Amino acid sequence: MVTMNIQEIILADLQDGMKVSEISRVMRIYEQTGSLEANYEPSGRKCELDEAGLETLKQLVIEHPDITLEGIRERMQLSIKKSEISNILRNKLEFTFKKDGSCQRTKATRYKTAT
Repeated sequence: MVTMNIQEIILADLQDGMKVSEISRVMRIYEQTGSLEANYEPSGRKCELDEAGLETLKQLVIEHPDITLEGIRERMQLSIKKSEISNILRNKLEFTFKKDGSCQRTKATRYKTAT
């Protein structure tokens, strides 16, 4: 049975704009665990590469700095999209070096000053 104190809290939350589904979820968690502590378990999709795979990818890029995303996918026999490989390189391995089609580092556009 819900005590009067909890009912008052629920009514206040509803008046503050909290959705009924959110209150139900919090109550369910409290009944299951006996606590209202936040549960910060990782969620979302797991990376296809484990720690060893990430290290292999890092070494591959270091040894072959001009390798393309398609080249990485073929060499490592990955089944993920090129955009996912790019995300792994940027977000997990912190590679930000960009190259153009001729494998040259891209440069900022320079403006000529009028003389």
